[in-house]
Amino acid sequence: MKKDEDQMRPISSPWFCYMGLLVASLFFRWGACYRDIYQTDCNGVSNCYKQCPNGWVFYKDTCYGFFPDNVPWAEAEVRCFQHNYGHLVSILDKEEMKIVGKLVDSRNEDSDYIWIGLHDPQQNRRWRWIDQSISSYRAWGWNEPDNNGGNEFCVSLSSNRGFKYWNDADCSLEMAYVCKYPL
Repeated sequence: MKKDEDQMRPISSPWFCYMGLLVASLFFRWGACYRDIYQTDCNGVSNCYKQCPNGWVFYKDTCYGFFPDNVPWAEAEVRCFQHNYGHLVSILDKEEMKIVGKLVDSRNEDSDYIWIGLHDPQQNRRWRWIDQSISSYRAWGWNEPDNNGGNEFCVSLSSNRGFKYWNDADCSLEMAYVCKYPL
């Protein structure tokens, strides 16, 4: 009987106490680091958080920017990376598509096509987002992708139907573009 009583005693080892303190301290340190990521130097103002730059749109902890400069797809991606390590926009659901469509509609003056971050890097008709996002959402336009001319491996939004549908295009064409980066 004494053996069973020994097995039922509460654990009071200093090792377990140390592990509990270690886990708690890591939790509180992580919380502090998480706050530091989002806090900025706001000239001494407390609870000041990062915001999207002027002209950018905020949606779900992410900033979206439209750029009217007409450049090839690869150059657009390089330029997006220069904005807080962003990428050409990945569009992962219908709501995000609406946000991007409205952004382009409101800022675009004369571009019929706008680069987004979807492409076919292996040229095998397997489309990938440049930021490595994964989504089952698809918004191809009618009869797209069609690989017209045999060299359409990048994707744009078309002004036809309000920049809400995708079109595969030759990556060397010059178009305006939309960038995205997380806050």
